[in-house]
Order: sequence, then structure tokens, then C-alpha cells
Amino acid sequence: MTEPERITELQLQKLILEIEEMKSSATTNRKKRNLEVDDLKNRVGFWGRFSTVLWPVIGSLLTIVLSVLTYRISHQQTKLAKQMDNIEIANKDRETLDRALSAATDNSNSVDRRIAGIWELAGFWSNQQDEKVVASVLSAELILPEDRYRFARCAAAEALGDAIQGKSSYRGGADENRSKRIAKQLYGATDGTLGLVTTANIFLRRSSTNRKEDTAEHCLTPLAATKEAIRKNWEYLRATNLNVVDLSQTELYAADLAGSMLNDTHLEKAIFRCANLFGTSLSGAHYEGADFRLANVSKVTPGDIQDDLIKHYGAIELSDEAWQQWRHNHFQVDDKGRPVLVAGQGTPQLLCKF
Repeated sequence: MTEPERITELQLQKLILEIEEMKSSATTNRKKRNLEVDDLKNRVGFWGRFSTVLWPVIGSLLTIVLSVLTYRISHQQTKLAKQMDNIEIANKDRETLDRALSAATDNSNSVDRRIAGIWELAGFWSNQQDEKVVASVLSAELILPEDRYRFARCAAAEALGDAIQGKSSYRGGADENRSKRIAKQLYGATDGTLGLVTTANIFLRRSSTNRKEDTAEHCLTPLAATKEAIRKNWEYLRATNLNVVDLSQTELYAADLAGSMLNDTHLEKAIFRCANLFGTSLSGAHYEGADFRLANVSKVTPGDIQDDLIKHYGAIELSDEAWQQWRHNHFQVDDKGRPVLVAGQGTPQLLCKF
């Protein structure tokens, strides 16, 4: 084969290879186009749309549903755990209350144990569901008859005093409704309700063995212990039923007794300096030797008693709101001894201090 022929042969083979390569490329492109067409058909079809559009949406919804279920389960578990904790706390509180009740009513020779139980009961005033049982037991402790129980009676009076205390317990304070509720339990209300402490007081007053127990010495007798309990709740004695109660020689200075009933009540030698007697009923009250200096007797009935207290006992007239302002100003007075209602002004009135 000559050189020209050999060159021609090589060119022919090269051309054949290029043609084969072009055929292979064309075949590959055709297959690629067919795959793209098939993919497009799948996208346009139902399952194609489902897989490309709906499934991601459903997947997102499922994720949201699972998240919500997980949160609800977690929340329920947390709520259940809190409920279990509350039940456990309530059970422990009940056990503590039962122990305190047992100690406070212990009739053995251990007076100290009884007193400890009484003090422990005072801590349960914060639980509304325990108020009635605590009030009942402490009121019963006031009338323990024997002299060896004197300090137990005093402890009960102090514990009853813990029921209503602090500025939040005043009229208009955050705890006024609580004060009103407890005062009604212990000292009755103007609707005729009788209180636990006042009932005991009246019973002891009328008892033949206690008729002459008229003492100012705290807790020396059961009758004196009931007086001390009433005195300890001076912050809120509003609208209480103190009819026929013996409050003789009881120190109730700065006490809020507005709207209360004190008909036929024994007030001999009691101290009501700076007290709020606004709108109280004193019909038939015995107040010989009592101290009413600067006591608010506005709208006291009957009128002749109101006049007597103003003219002969140094009482004054203020509105209920004005007296509340005076109390908030710590019973400050001006240079003539008259109440100063503006906060921060005036000088202290020592007669009102307690």
C-alpha cells in the first residue's frame, strides 16, 4: 500500500470513529431526553404531584401534629407530677395538723406539749380549708378551767390573734375578705351569727363560777382569756356581734369596730382610745369608767350615748374613711390634739399607741 493510500485509509478510520462517537452521543442525548420527558410526565401526573407537592406538606403537618402531641404529653406529665407533689404536700400538712391537734388537746400532765401544739396550730391560719378546725380548737383552749393551763390559754389567745394581723388585714387591704371571714367565725356578725370566742365569753360571764371573774390580768381566768383573744384581733373587728359580751377592762385602743353591735355589752373600764366605733350600736351598753378619748363615735346609736361619749368622755366624730386615713398616718395629731389625716404631718398621739 502506497503512502497516499495509507493516509487515505487512516483518514477513513478517523472519520468512522468520529461518526461512531457522534452516534453514541446522540444515543446518550436521546436517552437523557427520554428520562427528562418521563420525569416531566411523572411530575404532571397525580403521583408526581403528590410526591413533589403534597407529600412535603403532609410531612410538615405530621411534624406539627407530633410536636403538639409531644407537648401535650409533656404538659400532662408535668401537670400530673405537680398534682402528685400537691397531694404529697397536702398529706404532709394534714399529718402535721393532726399532730398539732393531738398535742394541743393533750389531756396528760404535759402542759408544755399542749402549748407547743397550740403554737403549731397558729401556722395553719394560712390554709383556708383549715380555718374552721383551727378556730374551733383554739377557742376551746381558751376555756380550760384549771389554773395550770393559764399559759396554754394565753398561747391560744395569741394564736387566735395571729389569724388577723398586719396592714393587709385592714379595711381596704389585700386580705380584708379573709379578715372578714375569720372575724365572723370568731366574733360573729351583725346578721345575728354568734362567734366561737364570743359564745364562750358569754357562757363564762353567765356561769355562776365565773360571774365575779372581772380581771384585767391576761388569761388569769378563762373569761380573761376570751377577752385577750378579742383584743388581739383589734385590727379588724368590723361588723362583729359583740352583744352581751364582757369586754370590761379590755384594752381596745385603735381597734376597728366600725358597724359592730355592742348592745348590753360590758365595757366597764375598757380602753377605746382612738378606736373606730363608727356606726356601732351601744344600746344598753355598760361603759362606766371606760376610756373613749379620741375614739370615733360618729353615727353611734342611740344618740344620747353618742352625745354622752362626746361631751363627757372625749370622743370625736370622723367619717369611717377619715378614721382609716388617720390610722394610716399613725394617729398623728396637731398642736391642739386634733387628728391629722395628711400622711407624714402632725405629731404622735401617745394615747393611741399600742
